[in-house]
Amino acid sequence: MKRTPFLKRIVIMIIVIAIVFALINIMWFYMYMSIYKPILNNPKIVLDDSESSKCYSYSFDTENTREYGFFLKSPKYLKFWGSLQMSHSMIMSETGGFLDTGRKVDIVCYPKILKKDRLFIRVISNDSDGFRLTEIRVDENLELLSDVTYSPEEQQIYNECIDEARKNYKVFTDFFDYQCN
Repeated sequence: MKRTPFLKRIVIMIIVIAIVFALINIMWFYMYMSIYKPILNNPKIVLDDSESSKCYSYSFDTENTREYGFFLKSPKYLKFWGSLQMSHSMIMSETGGFLDTGRKVDIVCYPKILKKDRLFIRVISNDSDGFRLTEIRVDENLELLSDVTYSPEEQQIYNECIDEARKNYKVFTDFFDYQCN
């Protein structure tokens, strides 16, 4: 008779685990269908044959004579992170360095379903000081976050690049048809 309560506990535990697993699946499916599926249906997106969760596309901005790379990394099954990126194309030398000089301002977004998206301005500098990459976390209006402490260098880079970041964010949102929140 003592086995009945033990079996009952095991059955209840299995049911609870199944319900939790089903809820996680539903959340993942909702995130995938509401954020990534519409973007994947964009005819400008090209699937990477080597990995089904990565997509890319290239675009040439004739007005500014700049070439952009657009990258989408959709989350794999039951993973809740993916990314949308707009990057400038950079030319590499045969020795592995970058031939491009100056500063490139890119946009990176990590969409979330239960909280705000994580949005970054990525600044790539290649000058006499060498190659530097700086990521500055911002809100959906590309303003600095009040709860984040930024170094003086990050604040200076932000102030110097915000106008270009705003232009690039428009290209980003137009291409992906996704507004970070």
